[in-house]
Amino acid sequence: MQNKLKWCFTIKDGATLDTPNPIISKSFLELSKDTLRVAETVIETGEAVWSTSMVYYAQYYAVYAFLSRLGVRCENHICSIKIAAFLLGDEIVSEIENSRNRRINAQYYLKTEDIESIKKRFSTAKVTVTSIENIISSLTEKKIDDYISKLKSEIKT
Repeated sequence: MQNKLKWCFTIKDGATLDTPNPIISKSFLELSKDTLRVAETVIETGEAVWSTSMVYYAQYYAVYAFLSRLGVRCENHICSIKIAAFLLGDEIVSEIENSRNRRINAQYYLKTEDIESIKKRFSTAKVTVTSIENIISSLTEKKIDDYISKLKSEIKT
Protein backbone atom coordinates (compact mmCIF):
# COMPACT_ATOMS: atom_id res chain seq x y z
CA MET A 1 0.00 0.00 0.00
CA GLN A 2 2.81 2.39 0.91
CA ASN A 3 4.21 2.69 -2.62
CA LYS A 4 0.73 3.17 -4.02
CA LEU A 5 -0.06 5.96 -1.56
CA LYS A 6 3.25 7.70 -2.19
CA TRP A 7 2.62 7.35 -5.93
CA CYS A 8 -0.78 9.00 -5.49
CA PHE A 9 0.89 12.14 -4.17
CA THR A 10 3.32 12.35 -7.11
CA ILE A 11 1.10 11.91 -10.17
CA LYS A 12 -0.68 14.65 -12.11
CA ASP A 13 -4.16 15.20 -10.67
CA GLY A 14 -3.25 12.88 -7.82
CA ALA A 15 -3.58 13.55 -4.14
CA THR A 16 -2.58 16.75 -2.38
CA LEU A 17 -3.04 17.98 1.16
CA ASP A 18 -5.05 21.14 1.55
CA THR A 19 -7.15 22.86 4.20
CA PRO A 20 -10.01 20.72 5.55
CA ASN A 21 -13.19 21.87 3.86
CA PRO A 22 -16.45 21.09 5.65
CA ILE A 23 -18.48 22.95 3.01
CA ILE A 24 -17.17 20.86 0.10
CA SER A 25 -17.48 17.77 2.27
CA LYS A 26 -21.15 18.50 2.99
CA SER A 27 -21.81 19.17 -0.70
CA PHE A 28 -20.30 15.85 -1.76
CA LEU A 29 -22.19 14.00 0.94
CA GLU A 30 -25.44 15.54 -0.32
CA LEU A 31 -24.47 14.60 -3.87
CA SER A 32 -23.86 11.05 -2.67
CA LYS A 33 -27.33 10.83 -1.14
CA ASP A 34 -28.93 12.46 -4.19
CA THR A 35 -27.20 9.92 -6.40
CA LEU A 36 -28.59 7.10 -4.26
CA ARG A 37 -32.11 8.50 -4.65
CA VAL A 38 -31.78 8.75 -8.43
CA ALA A 39 -30.09 5.33 -8.62
CA GLU A 40 -33.08 3.75 -6.91
CA THR A 41 -35.36 5.15 -9.61
CA VAL A 42 -33.06 4.04 -12.42
CA ILE A 43 -32.70 0.56 -10.91
CA GLU A 44 -36.49 0.20 -10.90
CA THR A 45 -36.50 0.79 -14.68
CA GLY A 46 -34.23 -2.24 -15.07
CA GLU A 47 -31.46 -0.25 -16.77
CA ALA A 48 -28.22 -1.95 -15.75
CA VAL A 49 -25.38 0.23 -17.11
CA TRP A 50 -26.46 3.51 -15.50
CA SER A 51 -27.65 1.76 -12.35
CA THR A 52 -24.22 0.21 -11.92
CA SER A 53 -22.50 3.55 -12.48
CA MET A 54 -24.74 5.38 -10.06
CA VAL A 55 -24.24 2.81 -7.30
CA TYR A 56 -20.49 3.35 -7.64
CA TYR A 57 -20.65 7.14 -7.80
CA ALA A 58 -22.90 7.36 -4.75
CA GLN A 59 -20.22 5.56 -2.76
CA TYR A 60 -17.34 7.43 -4.36
CA TYR A 61 -18.89 10.81 -3.56
CA ALA A 62 -19.15 9.74 0.10
CA VAL A 63 -15.44 8.83 0.07
CA TYR A 64 -14.64 12.18 -1.50
CA ALA A 65 -16.74 13.92 1.16
CA PHE A 66 -14.63 12.21 3.83
CA LEU A 67 -11.36 13.15 2.13
CA SER A 68 -12.49 16.75 1.61
CA ARG A 69 -13.35 17.02 5.28
CA LEU A 70 -9.76 16.03 6.06
CA GLY A 71 -8.28 18.38 3.48
CA VAL A 72 -7.24 15.71 0.98
CA ARG A 73 -7.83 16.63 -2.66
CA CYS A 74 -7.58 13.96 -5.31
CA GLU A 75 -8.94 13.63 -8.84
CA ASN A 76 -7.76 10.03 -9.27
CA HIS A 77 -10.45 7.56 -8.20
CA ILE A 78 -8.04 4.71 -7.51
CA CYS A 79 -5.97 6.97 -5.26
CA SER A 80 -9.02 8.35 -3.45
CA ILE A 81 -10.18 4.83 -2.70
CA LYS A 82 -6.70 3.67 -1.62
CA ILE A 83 -6.28 6.66 0.71
CA ALA A 84 -9.72 6.05 2.23
CA ALA A 85 -8.90 2.35 2.67
CA PHE A 86 -5.65 3.25 4.41
CA LEU A 87 -7.39 5.65 6.79
CA LEU A 88 -10.70 3.85 7.35
CA GLY A 89 -9.75 0.23 6.78
CA ASP A 90 -10.37 -2.09 3.89
CA GLU A 91 -13.68 -3.36 5.25
CA ILE A 92 -15.59 -0.12 4.73
CA VAL A 93 -13.96 0.60 1.37
CA SER A 94 -13.78 -2.86 -0.25
CA GLU A 95 -17.32 -2.64 -1.65
CA ILE A 96 -16.49 0.69 -3.27
CA GLU A 97 -13.58 -0.90 -5.12
CA ASN A 98 -15.89 -3.73 -6.18
CA SER A 99 -18.46 -1.21 -7.45
CA ARG A 100 -15.74 0.68 -9.31
CA ASN A 101 -14.70 -2.48 -11.16
CA ARG A 102 -18.31 -3.29 -12.02
CA ARG A 103 -18.84 0.27 -13.29
CA ILE A 104 -15.82 -0.06 -15.58
CA ASN A 105 -17.10 -3.39 -16.91
CA ALA A 106 -20.57 -1.96 -17.48
CA GLN A 107 -19.55 1.33 -19.08
CA TYR A 108 -16.60 0.23 -21.19
CA TYR A 109 -17.31 -3.43 -21.93
CA LEU A 110 -21.11 -3.55 -21.55
CA LYS A 111 -20.74 -6.42 -19.10
CA THR A 112 -23.53 -5.92 -16.59
CA GLU A 113 -25.03 -7.85 -13.74
CA ASP A 114 -28.65 -8.82 -13.51
CA ILE A 115 -30.85 -6.20 -11.90
CA GLU A 116 -31.35 -8.25 -8.72
CA SER A 117 -27.58 -8.24 -8.12
CA ILE A 118 -27.51 -4.51 -8.70
CA LYS A 119 -30.33 -4.08 -6.16
CA LYS A 120 -28.25 -5.98 -3.59
CA ARG A 121 -25.22 -3.80 -4.27
CA PHE A 122 -27.45 -0.74 -4.02
CA SER A 123 -28.52 -1.84 -0.53
CA THR A 124 -24.88 -2.29 0.43
CA ALA A 125 -24.06 1.14 -1.04
CA LYS A 126 -26.70 2.76 1.18
CA VAL A 127 -25.04 1.20 4.23
CA THR A 128 -21.60 2.33 3.06
CA VAL A 129 -22.75 5.90 2.48
CA THR A 130 -24.41 6.01 5.90
CA SER A 131 -21.28 4.60 7.55
CA ILE A 132 -19.09 7.24 5.94
CA GLU A 133 -21.60 9.95 6.81
CA ASN A 134 -21.44 8.83 10.46
CA ILE A 135 -17.64 8.92 10.39
CA ILE A 136 -17.68 12.44 8.95
CA SER A 137 -20.23 13.69 11.47
CA SER A 138 -18.15 12.36 14.37
CA LEU A 139 -14.89 13.95 13.22
CA THR A 140 -13.20 16.28 15.66
CA GLU A 141 -10.25 18.53 14.90
CA LYS A 142 -8.04 16.09 16.81
CA LYS A 143 -9.28 13.13 14.79
CA ILE A 144 -8.71 15.04 11.54
CA ASP A 145 -5.16 15.86 12.70
CA ASP A 146 -4.62 12.18 13.58
CA TYR A 147 -5.76 11.03 10.13
CA ILE A 148 -3.54 13.58 8.39
CA SER A 149 -0.56 12.69 10.60
CA LYS A 150 -1.06 9.02 9.80
CA LEU A 151 -1.22 9.80 6.09
CA LYS A 152 1.83 12.09 6.14
CA SER A 153 3.79 9.49 8.02
CA GLU A 154 2.92 6.84 5.45
CA ILE A 155 3.76 8.89 2.38
CA LYS A 156 7.07 10.14 3.77
CA THR A 157 8.49 6.67 4.38
